[in-house]
Amino acid sequence: MVLAPLLTIAIGGAQEALEINFDLIALPQLAPGLAFLILAMFFRDLKFKLNLDADSRTALQSLKALVLPFALFTLIFWGMKLFGVKISANSDLSPLLGYPLVGMLIGAVGEEAGWRSFLQPLLENKIKPLYASLITGILWGAWHIGNYQNGWIFMAGFIVMIISASIILAMMLRRTGFSIYVSSLFHLSINLGFYIWFKNTLDEPKTMLIVGATWAVLAIIVVIVTGTSLEKNR
Repeated sequence: MVLAPLLTIAIGGAQEALEINFDLIALPQLAPGLAFLILAMFFRDLKFKLNLDADSRTALQSLKALVLPFALFTLIFWGMKLFGVKISANSDLSPLLGYPLVGMLIGAVGEEAGWRSFLQPLLENKIKPLYASLITGILWGAWHIGNYQNGWIFMAGFIVMIISASIILAMMLRRTGFSIYVSSLFHLSINLGFYIWFKNTLDEPKTMLIVGATWAVLAIIVVIVTGTSLEKNR
């Protein structure tokens, strides 16, 4: 678990040294996938496989994964506006089109290769899926080194949101063989939601607390409605 942060710092430093624009692609996002790939190479009993199989169920879950996070962010944004919270969406989306969007997708795949194609199934071999998603979510949230500069209140809201997203995604991945399509599109949708609705206020603790609380409510509903499934190993 130490390898991912170390690789993140190293890759981030290399990107700065090479003067590669972070707005085009954030190469440190590749660190989780690379870290667990390296571990799998050195420890033969650790299995690392990207599930690239596609069927009707995976296609449906992928569509849901792409729609759900963005729809929730849209609901949060307009709910905050309705209650008088000073917040504004990103009105200029032109910088997102083209290479930045591709870079965002590559980054999502790089992260999910580690979190949901390696760590989540590894943990589910030992513990129940719900607990595995909690641990994965905590590590996923804590790994976002750059967010610590926004203070502990912001980070608390962010980690609550990430843990909640991890639980919801774990449910969506059921019976898909930990599809990289489902997890990556879910991740991409989160990033797009942040970019479009909250880029201008992304560093504000109040905003992140509201976002985290809303995601937590949805995660609790998911656990209540589908808790039996998340209690059973595959």
